[in-house]
Amino acid sequence: MSRHVHRAYFKEPQGRRPAMSESVHQDLPVPHHDTHIALRMSAEQILVIRKAAELAGWTVTDYVLATVLDRAERDLHV
Repeated sequence: MSRHVHRAYFKEPQGRRPAMSESVHQDLPVPHHDTHIALRMSAEQILVIRKAAELAGWTVTDYVLATVLDRAERDLHV
C-alpha cells in the first residue's frame, strides 16, 4: 500500500516577518538568501499548519519560522 507524503519547502521569508522576541535576533548568524528546510508531512499535517497560519494572518513560511524559533528559544532558555 503506497502512502503519498507531501513535501513542503519553507524558504526564509523576505519582507514582512512575524513579530519575534528580541532575544531571538541576538548572536544568530546572518542567513543566506537561499537557505531552506525541506520537510515531509502528511496532507493532514500541512492542512493544520495552513489553517493555523491563515488564522494568524501569516504565510505558512512565516508561521513555521516563528513557531520553530519560539520553541527553540524556550528550549535554549530552560
